[in-house]
This record gives sequence, structure tokens and C-alpha cells, in this order.
Amino acid sequence: MRKKRIILMLLLAAALTACQNTGKEQTAEEQAAEEQEAEEQAEEEQTKEEQSEGEQFWPEEEKSCLILEDEDSLYVCGAYRLLKINKESSKAEVLWEESGEPYREAPYLYAEGSGLLLNDKIYFIEAWKNEEETESRALSVIGIDGSGYQRIEQLPEYSFDSSMLVLDGRLYVKGNDRADSTLLFEVYADGTLSERIAIEQAESYQNVRDYTQISYMDNGSRTLFAPQSMKDFGCLILKNEDYELIKIEPETGGEIPLEGELKGLEAYNDKYILTCEYEDVWKLYLTDKETLEKSFLTEFDVARTNIISMDEDYLYTERRGIADNKGQYLYEKISLKDGEVSLLFCDDAAESISYDEPQYLSDIILKNGYLYYVGAEDYKLYLMRRNLEEPSREEKLGEAFYDTGISQVGTIESYQEEFYSQSIPEFLLAQLNLKWLQVDERFAGAEKINRCLKEYQDNNIAYEKDNAVWLEEDVKTYGDGILSYSYTSTLDEISYFDEKYLSFCQQDYDYMGGAHGMPVWTGFTFDLTTGQRLELQDVIGNSEEELKEIVTEHFAEIIEKNPDNFWEDAVDSVREGTSFDSQFYLTEEGIKFYFSPYMLASYAAGFQEVTIPYEEFVMKIEIP
Repeated sequence: MRKKRIILMLLLAAALTACQNTGKEQTAEEQAAEEQEAEEQAEEEQTKEEQSEGEQFWPEEEKSCLILEDEDSLYVCGAYRLLKINKESSKAEVLWEESGEPYREAPYLYAEGSGLLLNDKIYFIEAWKNEEETESRALSVIGIDGSGYQRIEQLPEYSFDSSMLVLDGRLYVKGNDRADSTLLFEVYADGTLSERIAIEQAESYQNVRDYTQISYMDNGSRTLFAPQSMKDFGCLILKNEDYELIKIEPETGGEIPLEGELKGLEAYNDKYILTCEYEDVWKLYLTDKETLEKSFLTEFDVARTNIISMDEDYLYTERRGIADNKGQYLYEKISLKDGEVSLLFCDDAAESISYDEPQYLSDIILKNGYLYYVGAEDYKLYLMRRNLEEPSREEKLGEAFYDTGISQVGTIESYQEEFYSQSIPEFLLAQLNLKWLQVDERFAGAEKINRCLKEYQDNNIAYEKDNAVWLEEDVKTYGDGILSYSYTSTLDEISYFDEKYLSFCQQDYDYMGGAHGMPVWTGFTFDLTTGQRLELQDVIGNSEEELKEIVTEHFAEIIEKNPDNFWEDAVDSVREGTSFDSQFYLTEEGIKFYFSPYMLASYAAGFQEVTIPYEEFVMKIEIP
């Protein structure tokens, strides 16, 4: 009705104008053109009025991403924490955080997160640990102001790398790798969702139940959904039971193998899909979406290079390199036209903090012309970004989301060395990569502490050099068929510091061949005034028998919750293995005790650790 009134008013105005134009006669064609123009103006006014009343029109397609953005803010959608960063002030606030038992990855930018911004609501994938200590995930929603949090629906079991896609007014949420595990919802104009819809109603899924969706990193969206494949390719490109990349005819479900031994889809654009073959190196091919013909693009060492994404002209990669005996990350672009490699920028600070843990933003994201990544400054981690049009300029987003505490105490010293065979000069025998704390001289005990830590690393260096000698004998006997050895030593964070005492855990990894190496943790606690390294009997005044009872009681609680995860004699092993020689270090919450792999459980279970509050001990040192 409103639209008709607007049209009549515009037509009346046009008629009055015609009457005022004396001396001019209006033809039928001119009158029809004016009426058409009036109707178009009316429709435009109608659209503006509806939009002013809050009506929104969603783009045809919208993918989820770890990084979201609106006019005022950036949002980092971690699986355990959702951050909001104000663009103007750079202040960061926590919109949502996992509310169960504190989880060690919650404070960080968790790479497995995924979010979608619809109107003033963020739909995101949250994660939590259940009673069996396994991870569960769900589709959840929260307002951009932090209100209205709701867990909508739990995802199927084994749902990892979860992501979302809005296509033709429907929201698809990836569950586990099976194609039929996808959740489906209608998206209303105000950003809310319908009740869950049976996936059978999505035409793309009718013939793909026995196939696996493709998970990979592309602009922050990890999965090629079946409907996305139908839209982009006009067919389904998924993986069969042998994890081979195939084309599926949607009407019949018939398989058509892609040309060549194509084992992985790495990225795609409007014209090509980027596929790879695994040999000693990764060989990358551009496969034409229409003809499925492939052409070689480039190759690289998979151990040192990650694919970020691909746009119409370039493939973007992250490559780990060595310069001046220090590690660095090189961000490069590869021309899709001729394979030429160009350096975007180099991150020399990346090695100042260990990036091995998944809680950091390990996947670099390309979104809206920006590369988002984690950068280190002053031993703190920040969310950074660079505009592809001006990659030399780095922009820090918000405050540090992780502070190692190292800058409060000192700096990190590093040492790297590689040992090559004399009989086969190109064969790498062993390599060392060591990092340790150098305490600032403002502390009276700095010289003594630094001497202690340097001696610890000197012993590691001497040990590896001895290894290189007898490895050389093996090379003479067996040639280059033996495995190279390596030793790494890292310091990720300061666990306790109060200007008087300092404590941390040095984490080493000794690889001497086989399926895996052996991790070694060494706790260090120092008096910053005297420089003395404190042993357990310097910290607590309990008897050794009392110590055994306290530590065994706490470990027993953990073991009893999940007895299948431990050896049958695990509790007895704790009691027998606890003494004043036990490995420990201090934290803000209490004294942390730990046992190495194999002592209480399998290697895969890792270190078994427990933090016992200071109040349960007779303390010899004063902890504020």
C-alpha cells in the first residue's frame, strides 16, 4: 500500500510538471518513460525505507573466518575465547570465554576457531573439555556487545577444523569430515536462524553421504562444502574412501577421478583449483575448473612452507628460513601466470617465541586484502596485519594477548649449530637449536644465575658434539642411510616472578632416531638476590614423607577420574618417584610437579603434571 501511494504521488507530480510546461506537448512514449522513472524512484524509496527500519540484505555468499571485521571493531573468534578489538583505541575486550574448568589454551588466539558475522550477531564454533578430557564443539551465538550468548547445537563427535558458510540464505555448519554431518539452518534478515533443517533438503548433499569434505586453510575458511563446490565448479569435488580427490556428478553420484595422482586440494579461485602431489617435495599444479587439465606451477619443501591462500593472480605462502644463524619467517607470493616468487615481507622476530604450540595463530589468514598473523615484540605476542598493497608496513592490532614475562626479567640468548659429515659433506649429522634466559644485571644474583644457565646449555652442546663424532663412524659404515639427530631447548614463558624469586621450566627435545624423540623438562627456581638455585628442600619445610603424601593425593585424584589413561601402578609410581629430588617449578597458583612420558602413562599422553597450592605446604620462602 505504501508503495502505491508513493507511485501515485510521483505520477501526480509528473502531471503537474507537464501542465506547467506550456507550449510543449507530451507524447505517449515520453509519458510512459516518466511513469517508468516514477515507479523506479518509488521502488528505490521503498528499499531505503525498509533498510532504515533495520531490514538487511545478506550477500549471496559469506564464509566463516577466525578474523571478523565491521566498521568499528575486529573480532578474533577462538574456540575457547572471543576477543573484540576496537579499531580506534586498540583496546581489546573478552566477549566470551569458556566458563568451565580453566583450560590452558583459553587465553590465546586458538587457530581452530571460526566465526561468522550476521547483522549484530556473531555465530562461532566453541570448544570445551568434557569429563573424559576429550574435546566437544558446538555452534554458538553472541551479540557484538557481548550479550545474548547461547549454545545453539552441539556438533557431531570428532568435529575438528569446523567452519561455516552462508549461501543462498542458508547457513551450513561443518561437523566432522563426513559430508552428511553438516548442520543446516535458514538465515533470517535480522541475523537469526531457523530451527535445524534436515540436510537432505539441501540438494547438494543427496548423493554425497559416503564422501569426505575437504578441509584446508583458505582465507580463514577451512572446508570446501558441497554447496560451495556446486556453486563454484558446477559439480562436487570431495574425497572418496581412499581420500583421493574426485569429481562427483550431483544427479547420479557417479565418480570421475581428477587427472593425475591429485591427493589434495590446497586452494582455489574462479578459474583454477590448486592441487598437489606428494613426493620428496610438494609439487603444485593449477587445474582448470572447466577442463580439469593441469599445469605445473611450482614445488617446495613441505617441512618449511605453508600455503596461506590464493587469489586471482597469486598464491601466498609462509616459509621458514635461516639468516645469520637465526630463524625467520618469509611471506611470499607466487605468480599464477609464470610461477615467479616475490618476497612480501620477512618476520625476524618470529623466533623470539616458540610457535610450536597450537594455541597461537598458527594459520596465517588472508582476508579483505590483509594478511593476519601473530607477531612478537618484547617477548609478547600480538595480532598483526599487513596490507598486501603496502606489505612493508606492519600494523599491531590491540594489546598483547600473551605475555611470556621474559621482558620483566631479561632477554633470550640463542645458539644454533649444524654438524655435517666429513665423509659425505652434504649429509647433516646433527643440529642444535638452543634458547635460554639471560637475567638482567639489575638483579644482584644475575651473574651467578646466568653462569648456571649457560653451563646447562654448554653441557647440551658438548653432548651433541660427542654424538656427531660417533655418528660420523656410522656414516662411514652405513652411508647416509642413518637418521640425523637433533636437540632443541626452549623457554616459552616465566611461570613465576616477584622481583625476589624467579621460576620457569626449560623444555628440551632430544631426537636420536626412530618414530619420535624424547622431551625433557627441567624446572629452575632462583633467588634473584643471591643467585642461588633453589632445590625443593629450600622451598618447603615439610618432611619427605609428608611431601609424598601431598603429591600422591593430588595425582591420585587425577588418575582416579580417568584410570584408563594411566598405567595400573601409576599411583604407586607417584609415591615411589616423589622425593626432594622431584622435578618442580613455581607458578602463580602453587608448586607444579610433573612426571615424564612413560613414567605414569604412554608417550602419547605426554607429561603428567599437577599444581598444588602453596597453602598445603610449610613454606620456607615467602610467596606474596
